[in-house]
Amino acid sequence: MQVTRETIQIVTSCYPETMGHCVIYLPPFVFSAFFDSVKRFIDPKSASKIIVISGDVGPGSANDQLLT
Repeated sequence: MQVTRETIQIVTSCYPETMGHCVIYLPPFVFSAFFDSVKRFIDPKSASKIIVISGDVGPGSANDQLLT
């Protein structure tokens, strides 16, 4: 939990203006569930720049559109 708090603090105070997008590609289910619960504590501007890609990534899929 301490590492999570420190990571959130770094992302929200150091990178909200300079971070373009953070793409998390095919994370494990445990991470996805954990991130969904922690996302509400992250600055809304920073949280909007974090993109989680899971599921189908084939050509023409919705995730393919996000990646391109």
